[in-house]
Amino acid sequence: MRVALLVLLVAFAAPFAQASYGCIPGYGCIPTNSGPPFCSGDMLMGIGSDVCGGIQCNYVLQNCSAIGRACQNGACVLGSGVYSPASCMSNITVANTSERRTFTFISGICMSSCTNGAKQCLNNSAEQLCGDFNNDGCYEWGTPVGCPAGYSCSGGVCNPGSANTITLVSPPHGTSYSTNASSADVPLRFQTNYAPYGNVCTLTLNGSLNKTKTISGIYSGALIADIETLAVGPYSWNVSCPCPVDPVAFCNAACAGATPCFCTPPTCAVSYSQNWQFSVANACGNHNCDQGESCASCPGDCGNCPPSFSLSFVYPTPSNGTVQSANWALINVSGTRSVSSVNISFGPSGSQAALPMAAWGISAMRNMTALQPGTYLYSAYGCDVFRNCSQTETRVLTVTGDTTPPTIVLHSPSDSYSSSSSLVFFNFTATDNSASVLDCSLYVDGSVWARNSSTQNGTPTWFALNNFSINIDHYWNITCSDAPSCACGG
Repeated sequence: MRVALLVLLVAFAAPFAQASYGCIPGYGCIPTNSGPPFCSGDMLMGIGSDVCGGIQCNYVLQNCSAIGRACQNGACVLGSGVYSPASCMSNITVANTSERRTFTFISGICMSSCTNGAKQCLNNSAEQLCGDFNNDGCYEWGTPVGCPAGYSCSGGVCNPGSANTITLVSPPHGTSYSTNASSADVPLRFQTNYAPYGNVCTLTLNGSLNKTKTISGIYSGALIADIETLAVGPYSWNVSCPCPVDPVAFCNAACAGATPCFCTPPTCAVSYSQNWQFSVANACGNHNCDQGESCASCPGDCGNCPPSFSLSFVYPTPSNGTVQSANWALINVSGTRSVSSVNISFGPSGSQAALPMAAWGISAMRNMTALQPGTYLYSAYGCDVFRNCSQTETRVLTVTGDTTPPTIVLHSPSDSYSSSSSLVFFNFTATDNSASVLDCSLYVDGSVWARNSSTQNGTPTWFALNNFSINIDHYWNITCSDAPSCACGG
């Protein structure tokens, strides 16, 4: 049997190696039956000739240990060692024989381990493609390519782990958006459960205004609002978003510059939202003065408008262009009839803030305090009880900050005063050009002995102290401030 097998191998292996692979020294040994088989450890070896021309070489006929035998005297035989079935599997009492299979030995460089173009999953997070990646003429499994986040490998391809969905939020399907005019600014809100490639989606709006718009900044779970100015009428809208992965970018990253690049990009269809309908309707005519209606926009619901309404600044509001050191300003406005609400827009140019004013009757007032040095713009906007609104002119106010310290006059005790009484009354008056309240301290011999942080501007103030050391001269002074950075002594 051994001789017949060797002849068969010569007939098929040698021509295939010569014709298909050419002559590559050291990569092919042709059986020639030029000597008897011999043992090399557990391997039963044969003698042959190198494909490149007659150089003697050896090749493996059989791994004897793989069939439970030992290699002895040029044959795989049963023995008393570890390869004997009797010693290795002494507990086996029932035997069986598998089906018979055929094989062909081909002497050459390599053999393919897979079918070209086949795909498999290495695990649930990576896929592999079969191809000739090392240019040796045979096919092998390529480098695993990891699936992108949210994908898993099945059937040899990375697929989305869950459905990519787009959910419309508002305006609700079948509802009507009311306005008191011929058009309205309608926010179209939606969200996705994934981040589409490029973080963009397409919004399609049909109706009296037909448009397709690209919306950017789309992230998983983010509530997106696109505001459209829509005329009165019916509308329908939907949103579509691409897959979360760009196929070209995916393969470029997976191959990392390798050429050729064998990569199967993940695929998924474009996702679409529901198609919702809504309408924009004019609220005027529902016999209710609501939805932002006024006597001007809908007299049928709100009645005819009374005489026009206007707002204006009144005393003690600083006049336009005022420059002052005080860090506060009292703003007062008056309307031609009772006001319902008034706001003041106040702040540096380009960053004014809208602040409510205290309103009563025809007046509204707000005291702006703690103003830092700088230039401020301000105006007021308000409405009357009939929803007629007016705005004042814009005025400019410049605050320089207080750079003038308080003046202090000492009244008593007089200089070089002496007394046998242990109680001394220190009397003084502090005056400031703007602050109504001053922070004043009494220093005796360089140390603070008393403080009044609520000293009234221009009002005589006194401290009564005792426990001074006797028979020595003491010196005293008062220090007052109208701000932490502005102080003087007396």
